[in-house]
Formats: sequence, C-alpha cells, structure tokens
Amino acid sequence: AAGTFASDDPRKLSKRLNTTLLFYWLGREHSHLWVITRDKISYFPLGGSDEIDRAIKSYREVLLASRDALHPVNRDGAKLFAMLLEPAEELIAQNAQVTILPDASLYGLNFETLIVPGGQPHYWIEDVSVTTASSLTLLAKSTNRRTPTTKKLLLIGNTEEASSEFPKLPQASAEMQSVERYFANTDRDVLEGKEATPAAYLSRNPQQFAYLHFVTHGTASLTKPMESAVILSPGPDSYKLYARDIVAQRLNANLVTISACNGAGTRAYSGEGLVGLSWAFLRAGAQAPTRSWSGITRRRPGPR
Repeated sequence: AAGTFASDDPRKLSKRLNTTLLFYWLGREHSHLWVITRDKISYFPLGGSDEIDRAIKSYREVLLASRDALHPVNRDGAKLFAMLLEPAEELIAQNAQVTILPDASLYGLNFETLIVPGGQPHYWIEDVSVTTASSLTLLAKSTNRRTPTTKKLLLIGNTEEASSEFPKLPQASAEMQSVERYFANTDRDVLEGKEATPAAYLSRNPQQFAYLHFVTHGTASLTKPMESAVILSPGPDSYKLYARDIVAQRLNANLVTISACNGAGTRAYSGEGLVGLSWAFLRAGAQAPTRSWSGITRRRPGPR
C-alpha cells in the first residue's frame, strides 16, 4: 500500500501533525481506505459507494432534523461506523488526533457523529479529536504557514436578512455570545448585524487573526464553485463574500469556523478535494477550516 503514494511524505506529515490520517477513495464496486501513521501505511478494502451513499443520505436527514441518533441507536449511524472506521479501529488510539481525507459523498458526512457500538453506544467524537482536510497537498502546505503573532478572533455574524432565501438565524446571537466569552475584549473584533458586510471583512486585514468564526448562512455552487459564498449583511456592492474573494486574501488563521450547512463545497477536483468555502479558506492559508454544526467540540450533535 505504501507504493500507492509518490513517497513516504504522508508518514512524515502524520508525524509532524501528530495525527492519524484516514485517506478514502470511493468506487462503485469497491472502495478503499489507507490509514497513515508515522510508522506505516495500512490498506483496507471497503464496500461499494452505492451502499455508503444511501446510508450517508439517510443519516444526514436524521442529524439535520436534530433528532437524537443514540436513543434508540440509529441504524445508519452504526452501519457507517462499521463500514468506514471499524476496519481501522485497532490503529486509532483512544483520544487520538485523526485527520479525515474524504472522497465523493464522504465530504457530506460528519465522521464525529458516527455511532460506536458496544455496551454503551456513543458518538465517535467522544473517543477522538477529528479534523477534515481537502487533500494531502493542502494539508502539507498548512504545516509551512506563518504562525499568527496574536491569538485574536474575528467574529462575524448575526447578520441582517439579505433576502427571503436567507432569513435570520434564530440562534445566531446566542452563538456569537458563546464564542465571545472565550476572548478578552482586546483580543476580539466583532462584526455583527448591519456591520457584518463582505466589505467590512475584507477591510479588517484578515491575515492578522488567529481565529475566524462566521455565524451565518453559506451557499455552494455546483457549476461555479468559486461563486460559493458566505452570506453576510447587505453592503455597498453585495451581501455575498465569494470563495474567489476569500482565496485572494492571504490568511494565517489556526482555525476558521463556518456555521453554514453548505460550507464544504459541491464539486471535486483531482488532488484538491471539494471546491467551495472550506477549500477557499484552506487555499488562502488557514490551517483548519471546518463547519460548526458538524460537532467540532466534545458534545452530542444537535441544535445549537
């Protein structure tokens, strides 16, 4: 399996990041999983993509409806764990750092919400810390970025209603307040309400911030991925912060959080993963873009 990759760089990357890399490749009849640690690359054959796709679609509907998947245990949540993670379970230590490199429909799956079976079924996030990366290339690039000299936060959200298609989020204000309390007044810059416009974001020199947190809607364009956008308050030109604008603005952030269900993107390019908002922030230089609804903290998934 080691020969599948051009060199032993994935193992070096695993060591540098202190993470176990799970690299997936889905095929109609057979799918594949490579588990990359600092010491070796292990290969596991998986089932065909049709069965995986159906289980993902069904499980996403449960989670997006904010239904409890543990009581009773959701069949698809447990089935996906068995199909995608159980083959490699012995190679993943308790409390390990795990980086998922998905493929195809796996980009739409929140791995942290998969259900670990046993005497006390629980979400996988209770056992490990999970990060998702678009590609090995972008992940390697993130290790060479310049570290921010401050720990400042740029918090943007609770926006004005841009159109009937994007109504105000009822829990946006509460989420803003929850994030704010982890940063001193001098370490946070908050753009809220009518001030949270695309122009305001671009004028704030985003590269100075270690953390970017968006509490708003997002869109993903299938036909034109670079027109995927964060939906902000109406400004002089637009209410959309486009992926193409994000890529053009250099970042040094440790973490970008996008509270948007369509944040990842919808079109895949070879070697780059899904192109959309998450890809754009990574390409701009951020280390770990994610989506806040996917369960990045150790808590049960559910409504914010």
